[in-house]
Amino acid sequence: MSDFTRRFLPGERVVIREIRNGKVWTARPVTVVEDSDEQFVSYLAPGTLIDYPMNVEHGAGCFAMW
Repeated sequence: MSDFTRRFLPGERVVIREIRNGKVWTARPVTVVEDSDEQFVSYLAPGTLIDYPMNVEHGAGCFAMW
């Protein structure tokens, strides 16, 4: 197994997936700002569509972190 971890380049588009109980809970496309040993910084553009499970209550309480 290699110790090399691929870094994403600034401007690259990636999808961040959150896993809950072994299944994808949310998926959102973001643009990489920085990917280093210290941090991963991404930009989620206003109006970006986010995939999430059906029958989830929406609103401020659901995705307040965004």
